[in-house]
Amino acid sequence: MPRLSIVLVTYREQGFLRRCLTSVTGQLDLLGDRAADVEVLVVDDASPDHTPEILTEVAAGDSRVRVHRDARRFGAGEARAASLDLVTGDHVWFVEPTDLLPEGAVAAVLGALEAGPKVLVVDHAVRAYDASVRTVPAPDGGTPHLWDTVVATDLARAERAALAGGAWEVRTAWRLALAAGAVTRLGQVAYVRRALPAAVRRRSDGRSAREVAAAYQELLGDPDLARADAEVRRAVVAAAAPPVKAAKPDPKVRARRRAGRLARQLRRDVRDWRTMPRKATRWPTKAYYRAQRRLPLEEDLVVYAAYWGTAYSCNPRAIYERARVLAPWLRGVWVVDADKQDRVPAGVPTVVTGTRDYYRAMARATYLVNNVNFANDVVKRPGQVHLQTHHGTPLKTMGLDLVDAEFGRKRMNFDRLMKRVARWDFSISQNAFTTEQWERVYPGTYESLETGYPRNDVLATATDEQVATIRAGLGIEPGKTAVLYTPTHREYHTGFVPQLDPARLAKALGPDHVLLMRAHYFYDESPVGDSPAPGVVDVADHPRIEDLYLAADVLVTDYSSVMFDYAVLDRPVVIYASDWEEYRTLRGTYFDLLAEPPGHVVTTEDGLAEVLTSRRAWDDVSTAHRQAFRARFCSLEDGTASERVVRRLWPAPVEESR
Repeated sequence: MPRLSIVLVTYREQGFLRRCLTSVTGQLDLLGDRAADVEVLVVDDASPDHTPEILTEVAAGDSRVRVHRDARRFGAGEARAASLDLVTGDHVWFVEPTDLLPEGAVAAVLGALEAGPKVLVVDHAVRAYDASVRTVPAPDGGTPHLWDTVVATDLARAERAALAGGAWEVRTAWRLALAAGAVTRLGQVAYVRRALPAAVRRRSDGRSAREVAAAYQELLGDPDLARADAEVRRAVVAAAAPPVKAAKPDPKVRARRRAGRLARQLRRDVRDWRTMPRKATRWPTKAYYRAQRRLPLEEDLVVYAAYWGTAYSCNPRAIYERARVLAPWLRGVWVVDADKQDRVPAGVPTVVTGTRDYYRAMARATYLVNNVNFANDVVKRPGQVHLQTHHGTPLKTMGLDLVDAEFGRKRMNFDRLMKRVARWDFSISQNAFTTEQWERVYPGTYESLETGYPRNDVLATATDEQVATIRAGLGIEPGKTAVLYTPTHREYHTGFVPQLDPARLAKALGPDHVLLMRAHYFYDESPVGDSPAPGVVDVADHPRIEDLYLAADVLVTDYSSVMFDYAVLDRPVVIYASDWEEYRTLRGTYFDLLAEPPGHVVTTEDGLAEVLTSRRAWDDVSTAHRQAFRARFCSLEDGTASERVVRRLWPAPVEESR
């Protein structure tokens, strides 16, 4: 029999599962023969997402992980109670899938269990959004949590009714401590609690703060508390005070809170007045925005934006154009910077960033659609719906994962990021892989729309005639092989650093090829200079990258997300990975691209020229790689992604649907 059963009960936590389980099973590898003392059980509480597929994959790769799926949702408490019928260990540890076990935690707990404690509590660390860590020593008398408490299985079964009480764990954890009579403390950090928005954690159990307070008040009146060990009594009383006080603040507390709010507002007003000289043009506009937010929302108004107001493109464009057909009752308006208005076609309504028209639209629109986040000063009103479309499938680390990337961390305010994510109601995903990453690195209560990317609809539906027209517009002569080269951004470089010489490559390819150079939109510098070499065309300013995809016979990229979009066309892709180890180390990636590429991988300019001129980019090996890549990342790209999004956000009126 195992000495320890580690149990994860999960519901809608698909983005966190793999990392949590890796933090557990990775430690078993270091235990040697003692690994037999540990069993790992994951209970899927009928999650309506990709949790079953993820767990099936994990269990297939690691026989030490057992999986049980509930036929219906029980709720965290009842699911934990039911799991006691499935475990075989002497002790049970309920680990939350959103958290991690630090290195050495399992070995330390196993060592402490040799003394046979009924209840063992561990110190834990709280990892904030910015990766800062705060250690929280467990009190000698126990804690109100299950996740930092290891319990004798027979005791947990005896207190099964308490265990089924719910995810708030107030009755559960303290009831176990009271029943044990005494608690043993491990005395070292053996659990890492990941900071998450409270709304995300409440998703598994929707109880209010008042219900938590009521549970504590019931516990304080329990006669077993009077008979408990003194340390346990003190710990219960200390833990009960904050939630009880917070749930029922007396008039003095409420008055202090009101005074505090007024004082903070006064300080903001004073600050605004002091900075009036240099903000004289902004202050009236901000006042106008506040006034507009007091007026009713316009139910038919939709605000669209892409790439921080610099473009009319990407997923928002595809959604806008499809909505004009499927939901003509809507009024769409685009946010565009003052110097980028020429990028919007005639007839498309616009407002200029920062103007009164802009703030009026942001205040009164019911729907806001963007492929990046709106500005920090945008206030989400009750009734407004934010759709985050994103603009790529993530090979590179994103969001909160950037805390582990040295250069990415420096330019990110993670607290502000989480405030922006809290505004999202919907998040579009290109595939299951992307959904899993988005929900972990951008944790929120939004609904994931796994529809494929609307911007790729044109790739799935374009005709030969459309492709020919686009190629002619770019000056690509019939019979020439068009090579599209799209390097990604490297934030650890201060400016654009070429990874290859376009002129040299074009010369090596010969006159029957044309090289289309598309620098990343972050860079102003042209990779080809003012006078491109023969056979090189600078397409960095082309307004629609989808047209370039359609024009190209083959894509050459390094680590850009364009590979996931271009693969929709089922045309050759070549990965030019001249600095893979540097990129993977400094930025971080979610999978090994060199092991799972969409085509041939080369690391030198000569190798790149050879794979193109020899036509190896079109061979069977390349095709096999591409088919596996497409199956994983492009299965939803059928040409109707934008329609799926529009139908979800703006279903047809009742009279139209009849």
